[in-house]
Amino acid sequence: MGTRPLRWIAALSVALNLAVAALVIVFGTRHLLRPAPARAADERARAAMFHGMTEAKRDVVMVGDSLTQRGEWWELLGRPVANRGISSDTVADVAARLDDVVALEPVVLFLLVGVNDLRLGVTPEALAARHGALVAELRRRLPRTRVVVESLLPIRDELVEGRTTAAIRRTNELLRPAAGGDWLDLGTKLADASGELDARYSFDGIHLTAAGYRVWAEALRPYLP
Repeated sequence: MGTRPLRWIAALSVALNLAVAALVIVFGTRHLLRPAPARAADERARAAMFHGMTEAKRDVVMVGDSLTQRGEWWELLGRPVANRGISSDTVADVAARLDDVVALEPVVLFLLVGVNDLRLGVTPEALAARHGALVAELRRRLPRTRVVVESLLPIRDELVEGRTTAAIRRTNELLRPAAGGDWLDLGTKLADASGELDARYSFDGIHLTAAGYRVWAEALRPYLP
């Protein structure tokens, strides 16, 4: 093969490499400049809204993730309730916005958080340690508040990725000691005979229907001031 074909092949190779590099730069830059998902913005907006609403005190406060957020607690309990649930929240997310929760000075606070930690790969043991520290901090800062720790809700394994009934069961076993006498076992009220979330109470294997929320609300009533 002569030198001319070799030069032509080399030039073509360089051109192709430059084209690929240009595409990587363009698409990489677009990815970096892409705005955060709308849902994440909604979560930030909801937390900011809570920060601006700390003047009004509430006897009853619900704290957690989307399971708490989706509950129409005023209607379910027939009384004023501060719903401080934010979709996708983890234990660390709740801890980061604790000032706004403490400012409400509730008589009773219901806490349900942790299933998103499991989704992100946190082990039940590590989750229990973080959760226990959060409960201890809440009780330290709200010494006159009854902090009721709610068990993680059951799920339907075949419908939910990243979480399993076994992991949730193990987590609840580890969470219960730190809760002391203020442990509310919601799992036994919402699970079917197999231990998974009863299909009557969920539409996607994790989030609740109105019937599921009514069961949850009835479980809260004995703790209300």
